[in-house]
Amino acid sequence: MKALGFSLFLLAGWGWGWSMAAFFRRRPKELWAWSHALSLMASEVEHAALPLPRVWGRLAREGEGLPAKVSRRALSLWEGGLRDPGDAWRRALGELGEESSLFPDDQELLLRLSPLLGRTGREDQVRHLRWTAAQLEARARQVEGVSQEKARLVLYLSFSGAAAVALLLL
Repeated sequence: MKALGFSLFLLAGWGWGWSMAAFFRRRPKELWAWSHALSLMASEVEHAALPLPRVWGRLAREGEGLPAKVSRRALSLWEGGLRDPGDAWRRALGELGEESSLFPDDQELLLRLSPLLGRTGREDQVRHLRWTAAQLEARARQVEGVSQEKARLVLYLSFSGAAAVALLLL
């Protein structure tokens, strides 16, 4: 019976560590996805001269992950009668909640686009979209190695902590 309890404790510690490690592994991927999505938005606005709701529609259809989900939600808010693209963008981002692994300062970069979208000229929007994409890409490069280290550390510490507590309880 003690062996079963010990094993369950180890398994619980490993499971908790695995879920926390997944959070750290997800952040760089999400930063890359956002960088790519904003670059695509900038290209669509600049070269195709598409209005923002059509850009969101295209990103929602062709994109993946959270940027596509936010684009889908912003488009549905727009079609639902919210005629300010910046407000639609801000609300759609605000609905991500726990689903996103972005840190608050990463989300703040995305939210800074709200007052500019649909309210400034095409060139200004493209410039800000590209600048934000570059900032997110730089953060993704910066956190890739660190995130892997943190993920490994959390996994090892959770398993070791569970083993220590289990040994104390024996």
